[in-house]
Amino acid sequence: PYTTLFRSVNLDTELARRQEHAKWATRVAVSRDPDHSAKEVPAPEAARRRMVEDLERTAVLYRELAQVHESLHPVLGYGVDRKSFVMVQEAAPGCHGLRGLPFSPQRCQRVMFQVLSGLVKLHEQQIAHGYISPESLVVNEGPMGPQVRIAWTPEIGRASCRERV
Repeated sequence: PYTTLFRSVNLDTELARRQEHAKWATRVAVSRDPDHSAKEVPAPEAARRRMVEDLERTAVLYRELAQVHESLHPVLGYGVDRKSFVMVQEAAPGCHGLRGLPFSPQRCQRVMFQVLSGLVKLHEQQIAHGYISPESLVVNEGPMGPQVRIAWTPEIGRASCRERV
């Protein structure tokens, strides 16, 4: 048996966050160009459907990228469960986040190289991770030092993480 990480996003909360961001972006655009016309606001159900499609599209792309890039942590599955988008990733045996690890300059350089390498791969595909933190990095100690992989969080900074065996 292995440990899996279930990351879930409350779709209502994420939709409200995205709507607030859209309002902010419109205010910024209007302040820069008074002739800027606001985009039509889609109906809530259409906006929700588009958001779920966007999350699914990103999960599929991330899953494909993780198969060919060692700095991205694999996605095992994803789906919508009532009011949540749920994404499943495997946690490697003995894996942990970065908090509490001793860091020499060489170790820090190795970790940063792996993280930045993964981010470059994501950005090449127009994917912004959105929330790089010690909790979004999966570290597996190996004979050559730490192997760091970026775990995808389906929501910027609001993914809840539960572990199951």
